[in-house]
Amino acid sequence: MSVQKFRLVTLCMLTWAGIFAGSTSTWGETLNLTVGQRKDISIDPNEVAHVHGNSVISVEDKGNHVEVVGRTPGHAVLKIASRDFQFFVNGASHASLFAALKEASRNLLGLNVTMNGNQIVVSGELHRLSDWQLLAQTAQSYGGEYTFRGRLDDDIKPQVLKFLRENVYAKNLPAPNFLFSPESRAIIADEFKNLAPQWDEILAPFGIARVYEKSALAIQPLVRVNIVVAEVNKAASQQLGVEWPDSASAQISPAFNGQAQVMLTLHALERAGLGSILASPNLLARSGSEAEFLAGGELPIKVANHYVHEVVWKRHGIYLKIKPIADFSGKVSIELTTEVSMPDKVYDELPSLKSNRISTHFDLAEPRTIVLSGLIRNNWDESSEGLPLLSRLPIIGRLFSSKNFTSSRSELVIFVTPQIVNVHDESQDIKMPKDWKKHDESN
Repeated sequence: MSVQKFRLVTLCMLTWAGIFAGSTSTWGETLNLTVGQRKDISIDPNEVAHVHGNSVISVEDKGNHVEVVGRTPGHAVLKIASRDFQFFVNGASHASLFAALKEASRNLLGLNVTMNGNQIVVSGELHRLSDWQLLAQTAQSYGGEYTFRGRLDDDIKPQVLKFLRENVYAKNLPAPNFLFSPESRAIIADEFKNLAPQWDEILAPFGIARVYEKSALAIQPLVRVNIVVAEVNKAASQQLGVEWPDSASAQISPAFNGQAQVMLTLHALERAGLGSILASPNLLARSGSEAEFLAGGELPIKVANHYVHEVVWKRHGIYLKIKPIADFSGKVSIELTTEVSMPDKVYDELPSLKSNRISTHFDLAEPRTIVLSGLIRNNWDESSEGLPLLSRLPIIGRLFSSKNFTSSRSELVIFVTPQIVNVHDESQDIKMPKDWKKHDESN
């Protein structure tokens, strides 16, 4: 039989606007089919059926009804006179997921599972995180997706956010901005779109949509750099695991794996009189930016000529500059520049500086301690003594006084331990003393 005999017109090339131009009818019914499933629609002898999407459904005239069969997953429209039918054809796995989620929802408090077109939607109100986890496990077992539009109870929002962020961190990804209304979605910086498979693996089982947006502020990993500057006797080198070089150098210490071990060992050396801790600052820097540390001071140097009269300040002491580049997996590539300088002789009323400088680069797969050693510091001291009054007399005063010059030569060691900061890790929150009170309760 020909198509004309069965009163069927296949609209393959017409647009949606062309199908319904001038029509005042509304959608009569939305139907869901799986591939191979059949559905009968009644039709009068004088009515003509129009089909849009004949690759998705097949329609056969049976006299007083037409038989619609799902062919491939997709969306199709059947228009019979003033009646309109939308068909959403789903694969067998999608239908199985819907049935499984529907079955699981019977034991869930306040959640409903419906089919909206070819989209599985979970709506209602979420009172327990365990309910959402059950839905996620079901979706993972069927390898399908759904959309979560449930409203979160205010009491469990912190618990849900912590759980989702921990899942993200477990995959070494940055935490996106989670929004839960009108549907659950994760706002992800566009620069991380290349990691879409990882995002899908984490968020799809929970029905969370992934939205990639360009942001003027892309959150880069935050790196904390623990620095310990110590003055150490060379006799203690074996305890520190440092191979003392002939000149300034940098090396990864095999003896330490964090600042806590460094401080514990150095405090023991202090008690034994073999060293002392001069400074122990912590620097914070975003990946790709720089941070600096200076323990010392600045020397004023006068610059004067016919046109300029000014003072230039030259720093001296212990100076350290770091530039870390890191990812959320904990890998760090760090550039280190350190300089130990101190005043030396004076030439033509201009002070000079004696300096030791190191510039180095390390790639670390995990938090390790870098040791900068071979930095020499010379200290000169001058003292005088003599008879009161007589030692102050011009010229002959030297006969009644004496001067003592002493110099000390010490070795500086700088321990640098970079690590990624997890800003959502509760263990890294600042903890106040036990007796701390924000306000007087008596007021």
